[in-house]
Amino acid sequence: MGKSSVSLLPRAPRTVPRRWRTWLTGFLVGATLGTVVLTTWPWPTTIVSLPGTPNTFTDNPSGQFLHISDIHVDAHYRQGATLDSYCHRHAKHSDDEDSESVGRFGAPVSSCDSPVKLVDITFHWLKRTLAADLDFVLFTGDSARHERDDRLPRSVDEVVMLNRYVASRFLALFHPDVTPVIHVVGNNDVEPHNLMEPGPNPMLQGLYEAWQEYIPIDQKDLYLTMGYYRRILQPGKLLVAALNTQWFHSSNDAVGACRKADHPGAQQLVWLQDILEQAQSTGAQVIIAGHVAPEFDDYYNSCYKRYSRLVVKYRDVIQGQLFGHNNKDHFYFLANDADSRRPNVKNALLPTALDANDNLPDVSIQKGVPSLIKELMKHYKRVWADRKTTQYSVVNISPSIIPTYNPTLRKYRYVTGSTSPQFKRPYGTLLDYDQYWLNLTDANEQFTELGSPLYEPDFEFLYSARQQYNMPDLTTESYLDLAYRITQNKTLRREYAEFLCVMTNLHGGAYNDA
Repeated sequence: MGKSSVSLLPRAPRTVPRRWRTWLTGFLVGATLGTVVLTTWPWPTTIVSLPGTPNTFTDNPSGQFLHISDIHVDAHYRQGATLDSYCHRHAKHSDDEDSESVGRFGAPVSSCDSPVKLVDITFHWLKRTLAADLDFVLFTGDSARHERDDRLPRSVDEVVMLNRYVASRFLALFHPDVTPVIHVVGNNDVEPHNLMEPGPNPMLQGLYEAWQEYIPIDQKDLYLTMGYYRRILQPGKLLVAALNTQWFHSSNDAVGACRKADHPGAQQLVWLQDILEQAQSTGAQVIIAGHVAPEFDDYYNSCYKRYSRLVVKYRDVIQGQLFGHNNKDHFYFLANDADSRRPNVKNALLPTALDANDNLPDVSIQKGVPSLIKELMKHYKRVWADRKTTQYSVVNISPSIIPTYNPTLRKYRYVTGSTSPQFKRPYGTLLDYDQYWLNLTDANEQFTELGSPLYEPDFEFLYSARQQYNMPDLTTESYLDLAYRITQNKTLRREYAEFLCVMTNLHGGAYNDA
């Protein structure tokens, strides 16, 4: 990429507000074998029109929202390329041992990022199915590809452009005044990846310009300085605290931990506590959204401890802690005694390892899943044993669009208020989620068989928390019960393990050892 520039052409019609023009059409810098080229990229040409009646949050037993994470779009992805080139280049010789070519829609169980076509079909499917019924969307970060290919280094311009592209796809489906999209900063949404300093700076300015239609105007200055913000969804009832987990992330060497008052992480914790205190005093409920989840070895020690104690203290107003980054479908608990009951999953989480060394072989993916399953089973047993003496708060990790395993997204259902006696839970209580996945192996094979460039596979329903796990809701208490049942029931453990790696069968039978 280097010093190449990006042009946004042609101009949008004058009837479109000036501040939206950069979303509408454009070009993205692409490259093949080190030669910089401009590749035409047809972005959505319209922003979704404003309907006559916006979505309402009241007078319904439950509402719905989408959680989508880790899109990692890669304009350099090439169908037919090799895995060892990160899906960027074709084999030099047809008889190369590692000449396995990758498919049109992505390469499951690999270190490759998402092709543009995968992003296209994801948003096309959302438009046909879920989009019209959603109240809001949580996008927990990482629009940009990883910085793994030494022959294709990233630039700030490319990272910003990839964020603009992803934002344009959301804008084509979700009008900012109707269906808010709450975006959070991912560790690969900054360049160099993982490293971030407080603003104002070109990186945060670029991210703000990409997502400004969805960021409340009264949060602009905070976002430009710190990259986090809050979004009120229903005044006095429900809001989202959109964290910038880079201030907690131990891989961010550009900042300190959370020990001193002037550390960005400490400032974010004070900001979050203010939000939670105000919610507690007014009766509002809070959903916390972030990219890198609060895990002991992923966060600075002081940040992890302070965050854990904070969310346990205000657990009565926190209706969910929803994160991405790790690509695996799992949950765990934070305790007010943060040291003794934390899950020891550092070496089991693929993205953490890859962020430290982006050239690790694909085998690390397969090793990660069994280790994580075993550590989670130990964690669940400890938590259940101490449940009467220790207070907990549950953390949920959603799988990703990037095909580290198979592309996945979630639709949540939550309480929106009712006078009916059966709905006595607080407004915003998470009730259930439906998980959808795309079988990439089948999708690529079907495309090859049909040979039609018009073929687009559909995401399919995988499971719901209520049906699969018999959960009455998604509160910490219900997850504590589920954790116990998973440790006691081998069939349930096996199913949990299969979902954890999104049906790629990489669990290695680890559920047998629990």
